[in-house]
Amino acid sequence: MSSLSDKSAQEISDLLDEYGIKHGPVVESTRNLYEKKLKEAMAKGKRAKPSPDKTYYREEGAIHIFIYVSNLSHVPDAPKSSRLIPLWVQFVFFLAVAVFLYLVFSTMETNETPKGIK
Repeated sequence: MSSLSDKSAQEISDLLDEYGIKHGPVVESTRNLYEKKLKEAMAKGKRAKPSPDKTYYREEGAIHIFIYVSNLSHVPDAPKSSRLIPLWVQFVFFLAVAVFLYLVFSTMETNETPKGIK
């Protein structure tokens, strides 16, 4: 095997990829560091598995099931009243309160006529 110092920057980059070493561009300032990392990786003798060119992502999505039911014998309902208490019950209650108040007022009044009026 030839010396790493004789290889081009592209060849060193390819070797770094083969051994699974993450790297940036191979330039004069980083070349010595990458050569050192390559020598250590070659001494261990473990080459990384070549990664495929494409990365596949599995997307998980929700499955929505819509069930449409058509009611063929649809009879329109009578419009519902927006009142909580029916009108006739309110009217009867009002009359009962009015009668009660009249009775209370009439029992509190005295039947005596004022002294000035005869």
